[in-house]
Amino acid sequence: MLYVQKIMGKKPLFLISMPTLGLLNFALVISMIYENVTAMLFLMCLFLAVFGMGFISPIWAYPTEVIPAVEQTPVNILHWVSIAICMLIPPLVASFMPGNNPFPVFIFFGIYGFVGFIHVRSTLRESDGRTYKEIIDDFK
Repeated sequence: MLYVQKIMGKKPLFLISMPTLGLLNFALVISMIYENVTAMLFLMCLFLAVFGMGFISPIWAYPTEVIPAVEQTPVNILHWVSIAICMLIPPLVASFMPGNNPFPVFIFFGIYGFVGFIHVRSTLRESDGRTYKEIIDDFK
């Protein structure tokens, strides 16, 4: 994926992966409502593949290019804490849902994916092959 990221850049990978992940979340909701375990497992594997190939690789590289080194520690801590919280939410919500079916969580994640797409499309700047000063000048 790093090869694809080098050719396409980080922003296109985000713009492809975020709506795809949103659609996969909504497909998971449907499979959970109908309690189709095979479809759920297939969609979860597909979700993890798209997440691993198109989303996680640029997300690690982008902050280190945009944020000065002095300020990166708090950003990395926030990133790891956010990921940990996101992983804890579905089991907690599922425990309160009738039948332990966490489909409302995936509705939220699906909406979040599309809102994130709009945010990335409007505010994220491409950083590949650019200096820190060039990237910061884009935000002015």
